Amino acid sequence: MVQIKEIPALGTHWWFDLFAVPASREKEIADRLVSRLNTFEQQYSRFLDTSCVGVLNKTGILKNPSDECISLLQFGQKLYRDTGGMFNFLSAHTQVARGYGSPDSVRAGDSMAPANPTLDLVIDKQCVTLRRGAVDLGGFGKGWLIDDLAALLRTSFGVQYFLINGGGDIYASTLPDNSPVVIFVEHPTDQKRIIAKVPLANQGFAGSGTYKRRWRHADTMHHHIIADHTAAMTAHIIADTALTADVFATLACAVAPARVPKLLYDNNLEHLLIQRDRVICSEYFSRFLFSSVDK
Repeated sequence: MVQIKEIPALGTHWWFDLFAVPASREKEIADRLVSRLNTFEQQYSRFLDTSCVGVLNKTGILKNPSDECISLLQFGQKLYRDTGGMFNFLSAHTQVARGYGSPDSVRAGDSMAPANPTLDLVIDKQCVTLRRGAVDLGGFGKGWLIDDLAALLRTSFGVQYFLINGGGDIYASTLPDNSPVVIFVEHPTDQKRIIAKVPLANQGFAGSGTYKRRWRHADTMHHHIIADHTAAMTAHIIADTALTADVFATLACAVAPARVPKLLYDNNLEHLLIQRDRVICSEYFSRFLFSSVDK
């Protein structure tokens, strides 16, 4: 087995477990994975002025966007439509106003009012125009990239058995004997406490929450998810892809807590939700909990 660990990218650390791969192939594969991680960050991080997203947020115009950039932006628009506006990736200006990001990364005068991705973002092969708001791909970018890396391992290197972990967002194949890859889920406020042991077999997993990445700005505590509530909560999602898991883990923490269970059940997603006053768990996920989970 080859392990490629502690690669910094997109504000977290990445590691890869490649099963049934000889050590002689480690450098070849690692170089390609690191290159893809760095390229994605350089192109799409809103914290880099020179990225596609950075240029678009600062100037409102992006000329000659790449095919992947167009696909990412169109996917964000689709999420907005499909969720009835619950998932809105034109939110970076709001985060900046709350102290998360440099004021210079967005246009002066942009208010905290929500933008509309279907009206305020015009996408063309020659030019993308952002009329209002600012793009943040953080709600689905890691999941998108993880699925892309999984495809890269399979098609470019013939690696069929692996685990990709991007700061807790995961995609796992099976082990070479076709048994699942087992991951451990930590408690949201006590990292030394493991609350579940979850098997994955060609599935994605993502966790999101309002407990971490918190800061004080203008005498108010904020977290990195734009939410219609102030409740402290964590969501863990199992899905067919890392992208789907990432999207719904974010969404589960963004919408009003009372709406979350129906949202996840309607989309047939296995889940563990830890809210301030209750724990909600799908029947499948409940099989892998070590014990009752408190807040």
